[in-house]
Amino acid sequence: MRRHIIVFTAACLAFCGTAGTVAKERTSEVPALQPVACPIELPAELASRISCGKVTVPRDYARPEAGSFELMVLVGRAATPTPGAAPVYFAGGGWSPSIIDDTPGIMRGIATTRDVVLFDKRGAGFSEPEICPPTMVEAQIAAVAADLPLSAMLPALRTALHNCREDMRRRKLDPAWFNVRTTSRDLDQVRRVLGHDRIMLFGRSNGARQVLDYLAAYPQHAAAAVVDSPALPDAYTPRASASYDRSLKLTFTACAADAACAARFPDLPALYREANAGLERQGLAIPDAKAPGGALIMNSADFEMLLHLMLYSRQGIAAVPAAIEAVAKRKTAFLTPMVGIALSGMRSNREITGHVQECRDLPSLQDAPPVTRGSDIVHLDGVCNFWSKPGEPSRLPENSSVPVLLLSGRFDPITPPANARIAAAAIGSKARLVEMQQTGHGAAYTRCVVREMIPAFLDHPEAALPDCTSSET
Repeated sequence: MRRHIIVFTAACLAFCGTAGTVAKERTSEVPALQPVACPIELPAELASRISCGKVTVPRDYARPEAGSFELMVLVGRAATPTPGAAPVYFAGGGWSPSIIDDTPGIMRGIATTRDVVLFDKRGAGFSEPEICPPTMVEAQIAAVAADLPLSAMLPALRTALHNCREDMRRRKLDPAWFNVRTTSRDLDQVRRVLGHDRIMLFGRSNGARQVLDYLAAYPQHAAAAVVDSPALPDAYTPRASASYDRSLKLTFTACAADAACAARFPDLPALYREANAGLERQGLAIPDAKAPGGALIMNSADFEMLLHLMLYSRQGIAAVPAAIEAVAKRKTAFLTPMVGIALSGMRSNREITGHVQECRDLPSLQDAPPVTRGSDIVHLDGVCNFWSKPGEPSRLPENSSVPVLLLSGRFDPITPPANARIAAAAIGSKARLVEMQQTGHGAAYTRCVVREMIPAFLDHPEAALPDCTSSET
């Protein structure tokens, strides 16, 4: 259970103008920040530099009478501030996890020399409103964990989403209030409340899509941005299974090129086919105390979903050959911790709520083709046409005047490196493109990137950058 730490004194110091937080844009029309207790447990060595508050935003910017939401905001002050440095705003990735939960890692990274601002977007983390209560997330997990073929799993997942949509309707929550463009307005409202004239931004995955949209809408307030593994507007969004197939093929090729891997797995593609054939004959029970019934019954669709998640990280990519062997030889002990991590990820990321925003931002999902692959669960068909009508798509900053560092991972199974290249082409001469060779989704997870490349770029966006492309740590 999260414990709350009261930091009202520090909140006043942070939000009344210290550490570079100068109220240049505060007017009578901008709501005041409400200092509150931080909603996470903070390490003692960081707590004195961290403060939290709430920012009020309209539910509907076109109809203020519709009411408001409160967004949770966290400000971290630099350990050794750089004079005049713009603060870095972090846009959360995924759909509903809290970016504020990532505070300790961010504070020990970029916040050593710069102030940082983290806020949970509407409907996510500690911000209002809660969307899709945890019981509905558990219903989704139960469908995945059960011994169901994909054809039976999909209706169960749709039912969970139908229930979530009905819950929103009962609570008078309009899906039109949740989309990238609205979150850009919320982000700018937070900027105005904190009094920052120009800011820097960081976003990963869906957070990168958010940053790109903000740059298109408010370039005058952006000094620089880092986007990592960017999700893109609808017209550029590939089918997840296509990205998965590309990533898995790269993994097979990398294994064949590595002497030790090739010796242990001389024909990894054949072993993969053997593993899937075995699962088609009989599911594999993977013990997990938190799964319904104490186990996940893995079939071929579940196996593809598991490998898809493993391909996100360097550690997961390295373990893919052994995971394929474990399924082929039905060695459950090797798979148990991986399944536990995957189910925990489903609970924390709460992907069920993604349809609240994705159905608005990605019009193509209104008529999505039938799902026939485990990795395509994220495109669940037959949902958006009852969830909400599409809204205005997110934007790319065309011929931007803002320097942008675009990071991608060669093995990325969901937002392939082509995404970063497309965004760079739109941005123009201010784009700087870096493809990491050893990782998947989230290139900034490497130590070299977060400790050397990103700080160097933020300090001097036009200068040469450290070469981190082959870094493995």
